[in-house]
Amino acid sequence: MKKSHLIVLILINSILSLVFIILSYFGIIRYISMHTCSTENLIEKYSKLPTIDKNTRVVLSIAPGMENLSKIRPMINSILDQTIKVSQLCLILPLENLKDERIPGYLHDIFNIIPCGKNYGDGNVIIPILMKEKESDSIIVALDHRIVYGKDFVETVVEEMKDTDSVIVDKQKKYMVTKPKCYKNHVFCDVKSYDFDWFTKNTSHHKILEYTENYTALFS
Repeated sequence: MKKSHLIVLILINSILSLVFIILSYFGIIRYISMHTCSTENLIEKYSKLPTIDKNTRVVLSIAPGMENLSKIRPMINSILDQTIKVSQLCLILPLENLKDERIPGYLHDIFNIIPCGKNYGDGNVIIPILMKEKESDSIIVALDHRIVYGKDFVETVVEEMKDTDSVIVDKQKKYMVTKPKCYKNHVFCDVKSYDFDWFTKNTSHHKILEYTENYTALFS
């Protein structure tokens, strides 16, 4: 091989490596991977992840609605491909759909499926878990089914929440982190529908945490 050809190959390899590093830095490689990788392999890896600590119970919740179950695999992959695992993964579905054949089989391997007997609007992802965990100090991480979450997202928000009773949100409404005690005086039956803002207005404290590596999924 001529020396000039070797130099060209080295330059091409260097450019490709640099492009890969840049794409990885901005999360593009992970984003593509979450749309294409095997969920089954991630389930196995997830089971081996450490927890945040043995004294902290973390419940992660999604409520995509029946019409979106076929679109949520990228988001599912992103919450399996984390730096820590949570105590419980919960999928909130309408009570009448719990035995619906449209529920993909793999979701039963990942989630505890929780019935929601009433439509709470945006509150569907939060209220059933608040009622289920009402006597505990659990950290509840409520997610948007349309988002691919960053690699260390769960660890970041849980660490932020461990020593506070403030509700944690971001301005884009991609997630909410809370505890049952934040709403201990509320009975969730007196409002027809709960929007995202209700949960910040009806707690004594909330704060904004902008995690910049969450992106909208391609098939949302």
